[in-house]
Amino acid sequence: MKETSYPHQKEGFEFIWKNLTGNIDLHKLSKTDPRREGGCIISHAPGTGKTRLTIMFLMSYLKVFPKCLPVIVAPASLLLTWEDEFKKWDVGVPFHNLNNLELSGKEHGNAVNLHNWSNARHSKDTTRMMKLILWYKESSILGISYSLYEKITGGGGESDDEDEKKRKQARGWRSKNKRKKKYASAEKRNSYMRKVLLEAPGLLVFDEGHTPRSEKSLLWNMLLEIQTNKRIILSGTPFQNNFMELYNTLSLMKPSFPNTISLELKNFCQKPERKKTSKKSSWELLSGNSSDHKIKQLKLLMDPFVHVHKGAILQKKLPGLRSCILTLKPDSFQKQTLESIKSSHNIFISEPKLTMASVHPSLLLECKLLEEEESVLDKDRLEKLRLNPNGGVKTKFLVEFVRLCDAVNERYLCSANYSVLYA
Repeated sequence: MKETSYPHQKEGFEFIWKNLTGNIDLHKLSKTDPRREGGCIISHAPGTGKTRLTIMFLMSYLKVFPKCLPVIVAPASLLLTWEDEFKKWDVGVPFHNLNNLELSGKEHGNAVNLHNWSNARHSKDTTRMMKLILWYKESSILGISYSLYEKITGGGGESDDEDEKKRKQARGWRSKNKRKKKYASAEKRNSYMRKVLLEAPGLLVFDEGHTPRSEKSLLWNMLLEIQTNKRIILSGTPFQNNFMELYNTLSLMKPSFPNTISLELKNFCQKPERKKTSKKSSWELLSGNSSDHKIKQLKLLMDPFVHVHKGAILQKKLPGLRSCILTLKPDSFQKQTLESIKSSHNIFISEPKLTMASVHPSLLLECKLLEEEESVLDKDRLEKLRLNPNGGVKTKFLVEFVRLCDAVNERYLCSANYSVLYA
């Protein structure tokens, strides 16, 4: 992977090593204390390969510290992307997605030996428990969403087993003693998962790491409880125009950060936003000499552990935006269908029908039609055209365009923002 990496990824790779271990010399790394605090922010523009860079680093880090127990915390929608990336690069290290209740197939005959596991039905908590045990016992990587991390480590909400207990209690399916026993078992399991997630990880990766930045959020406070000294924050846009949120992000990246900053600079960051009582006070807050000086101090303090790439690689890699307008001519039947739509003073009535019929005439069957339109439309023919993309000039063009892109191995993005083809 490293041979095909871009220069900014190679720089980022060494940058992470230096910040997390204090060294990039492999011969000296064996003497490095794995509990040494280290943290950094990879602030690379979207689309510049932060995921690949992180996977490349994790594989390298696991070779030196095979028992480091890495965890990737990301929005739930991105965890599947991480799964796909690990499969794509075939890194040979299991990735356990705690949000995905499907088993990967690597669980059988592994560190945990459960009889007929694949044929049995299990609760969400039991499946997650198994993945946690596998991650803890083997050299692997754990993935979990911010919301699930918050829930398991104390964010509230009942466990899945407790929900099941209540349903069964209402139906009278279990005796009181059995319900109590199962509830106690679920409580014990949840307590174990909470303890593991707060104490076991040796390396944390926060994807979209600017997400937990409010000190008022339960998520941010729960993440601060994690006893992990090595942390990486990934974000294309980590910094907003809010110094308190910036301070919180830096504190999440490096737990000791609040102790390394001067009291004056800390007060500046934590100062609540002032109300704009006058133009003068607002101007002094934003552009005063005192503020400018403190901003420069803060920037100098951040520079050693923030690696920035603004996306210059994309300008070389991508040809840029090109736009063109194509005029598509409908066939006689589609043209006849469009002409049958009556104009109206209310564009919200006639415009949607014109738009849909321009894409494919059969879409008119989903519209509320006037009696006059009903009488002239050939509904039987429209019904027969439903599954025929050639029946609409736009759908025909789209299908042919997609086939052409596939033939030359090009990517394409189709928008649902329709425009009228014939009026």
